[in-house]
Amino acid sequence: MTAQQEVLVVEHSAAVSNILKSLIFQAYGFNVEVAHNLIALRTLLRRKPGRFFAAIVDSQLPNAEQCEAIDLTLIAGIPTLAFVPNQTCLHDRDLWDKGIADYAYKSGAHSLEHMVWSVNRIFLNRDLGVLIAGSDAPELEAASDRLKRVGMQVFYCDNSDEAMYTLHQHSQIKIILLDCTQALIDGFELLNELRETHGKNDLEIIAIADDSSLSGTLLKSGANQVITLPFPPEVLLNEVNKAAERMVCRQQIKQLHQDKTKLVTRTAFDVRSPLAAIKAAASVLKNEDVSKKRQQSLITMINDNCSNMLNVIDSVMDNNSFTTSGFQLELEGLDLSKIVQERVNLHQFEADTKQLKIQLDTHPRTQIQGDKLKLKQIVDILISNAINTAPENSVVKISTALSQDYAFFRIIDSGPEIPRQEINDLFKTFDSQSSKPERSDLIALRKLVEVHDGSIYYSRNKKDLSVFSVEFPVSA
Repeated sequence: MTAQQEVLVVEHSAAVSNILKSLIFQAYGFNVEVAHNLIALRTLLRRKPGRFFAAIVDSQLPNAEQCEAIDLTLIAGIPTLAFVPNQTCLHDRDLWDKGIADYAYKSGAHSLEHMVWSVNRIFLNRDLGVLIAGSDAPELEAASDRLKRVGMQVFYCDNSDEAMYTLHQHSQIKIILLDCTQALIDGFELLNELRETHGKNDLEIIAIADDSSLSGTLLKSGANQVITLPFPPEVLLNEVNKAAERMVCRQQIKQLHQDKTKLVTRTAFDVRSPLAAIKAAASVLKNEDVSKKRQQSLITMINDNCSNMLNVIDSVMDNNSFTTSGFQLELEGLDLSKIVQERVNLHQFEADTKQLKIQLDTHPRTQIQGDKLKLKQIVDILISNAINTAPENSVVKISTALSQDYAFFRIIDSGPEIPRQEINDLFKTFDSQSSKPERSDLIALRKLVEVHDGSIYYSRNKKDLSVFSVEFPVSA
């Protein structure tokens, strides 16, 4: 865990501290250090200076009922969340005056959840900017101090031009507090100008009004939320927190949609080759002159390809097979040459429909560690790509080879040359909108190869033929 990635919990109750530690780690993965008394707290602060980005502190530690523990964490510069035993032991104004980031009462599971949520909010706030536009109102001055306490970056401007310039200069600004009560700035004009360039999903605007009758007009003009003066600073802090959470939720929804699109498209690629082989075999079976031996071979091939498609579908349905961070592999010792031989046999009927001749040259021993299903997908994509792009009555050369450290799989065909300006982008980020299906196949392929610690290359040889090469580390 790197610096400023840890949470400090100061709590005399072992049961409460253990619950907090478990909840924080399970929800967000942050490491948690616990101190049960002032002595342990002082030791931790000396031993790990600058390590904690947030602290949850029991305001009434034994022998420290005057919030001495809170004072220590604040002096250390740690945003502090006060955990107060009950609503009568300490007035909330005293806590705010000390400089805490927030507080909660020990009143049930919801208070624990609030503390855990607040920890993550402070962590995320380090990358969040808030612009206060056109205000010297006491309420906003006090609120800006609260925003800084929870780690937000606060910017200020006095007029519309300065607001647009500041927003342009600081991409971390995602929330604007727009004071529509000041003569220095025309809130409605700035609202319209902001919404010309930033949609509601991209920029949260909280309008401050001194007349509740303006709320409807401000909302229709583009504000996400309207707050009417006067209000305590905690109210505005709460609204800013909610705006920040809405931004997070939108980003998560967007990411989930992208992940779903990638998964669906990748799965379509994985099943396309087996389907093409089955279609080719079915076309051959329609011919009444097919021998019994040939029929049996075709039926076996169809059955094998159906099994492959079922394996792909099963892997998609298994929640552990795909994650947002990549593939989950089931590694085992495999012979790359045997896999290539098997896949060539399955694609032979596709090649026959184009009168393609496949020349296969495999090394007898190419042992690697890999996921069998995904290695089959790698070979399938490359063979299918070669068959699709090679002209009729041409030759596709497929080979495996072995060096001291790597096993190689190579396909050479006379398909069209890939323009030089496209080669560098050939295996780059997966693009579900690609207008070239064979290119999208290869982009998906790159991820499959890389999770096996392998590499993939494209070139043109001296005979001006396309060469795709894949290398995998050999088994130890």
